[in-house]
Amino acid sequence: MMVANNSESDALARTKSSLPTTKIAEYISFKPNDKIRIKILRAEDLVNDKNGVADPYINIFVKGFEQISTDVAKRTLNPIWNEEFTFNVKQELTGIEVVFKVMDKDFLGVDDFMGGNVLYLTKEQFPHFNEIQYFHLDLQGVKQGSIYVGIGVYKN
Repeated sequence: MMVANNSESDALARTKSSLPTTKIAEYISFKPNDKIRIKILRAEDLVNDKNGVADPYINIFVKGFEQISTDVAKRTLNPIWNEEFTFNVKQELTGIEVVFKVMDKDFLGVDDFMGGNVLYLTKEQFPHFNEIQYFHLDLQGVKQGSIYVGIGVYKN
């Protein structure tokens, strides 16, 4: 289960999920000059690689925009990033999903998948605009790990 709150500490204390709770979610419609702000705060209890540690980073995919990534956090399973990204909407968009993929940087080969999750930019998830909502997301596709992110929808 996912938690959305106006306070990061409130978000960290509750249950987690990533899917809208209604069967038919109403996506937010974006117009030119609207903004999507994403804060990547940290991760916890990531799965380790063969060496017992990892060099994690997060790939962020937002429909209608280029993929972005956090910096690589060296030799940790509990990285802290505190990085913020702003996406400026240039055309009308709807049905936006934000996909987070945690990866382990492999300096000699292919990077390893460490889990992921998706947030849907729906009116249910974001009842208020122009403020950051914080989420604690369990990582899917792996046995453990979670990420802490904030997302704000800013309407002009």
